[in-house]
Amino acid sequence: MGQDPDGGPDEAVDVANELQRYAREETRLGVPPLLNVDAVHGHAYATAATAFPNGLGAAATSDTGAVERAASVTAREVRATGAHRNYGPTVDVARDPRWGRVFETFDESPHLVGAFAAAKVRGYQGGGIGDPSGVVVTTKHFPRTASRSGARTPRPSTSPSTSSGTRSFPRSSGRSTPARPR
Repeated sequence: MGQDPDGGPDEAVDVANELQRYAREETRLGVPPLLNVDAVHGHAYATAATAFPNGLGAAATSDTGAVERAASVTAREVRATGAHRNYGPTVDVARDPRWGRVFETFDESPHLVGAFAAAKVRGYQGGGIGDPSGVVVTTKHFPRTASRSGARTPRPSTSPSTSSGTRSFPRSSGRSTPARPR
């Protein structure tokens, strides 16, 4: 919602309202959808919304209060475009600078990542589930993603050791090449 570079907030709200109306009135169960966005450094894909520094830039300020306030602004802008949930904050701990998503993380320290992620969660959620200016938070990505050897983002694989064939990420063996299911 609100991520069309050619559409403004009013258009995003119109689309969100139409989706909600259709779901309530035209579907069998009438359950309205939870509308999601990916606004980890501001609602930057929405026209006229505020963009904030990425994870590393935010953490470089050493100011969790400022990060919390920025998340609060983001939440209000997300809600203004009709969405309810944000895919953020990013909680990866960057340990290998070769990984292509290091800029999304806050730091290589789990303590600092936790402090900045908590500030973002407080800012996004505001006064809680009943706060009309807050959004539902979805932390991302997988906590082990950034610590993979070789700085590769893992691909799901089907492990032959599971009879159900469920999708899983293989554990790292400490080698420089990705671990293979046995």
